[in-house]
Amino acid sequence: CKDWVHREIVAALNSNCNIIPIIDQHFEWPEGEKLPEDMRSVTHFNGVSWIHDYQDACIDKLE
Repeated sequence: CKDWVHREIVAALNSNCNIIPIIDQHFEWPEGEKLPEDMRSVTHFNGVSWIHDYQDACIDKLE
């Protein structure tokens, strides 16, 4: 796979790392069938909404 984001996500999933998706306010997860099978589980993770005007509060949620 030449897509480095795909490789990074799959490596994190395979390593059982903590994954916290940072989700832009306009982002929507694609349907699972549209993602490569080896990274579909990431759509079930809880994430943090990113709102630029409140970026400090978003970062605080991660800590």
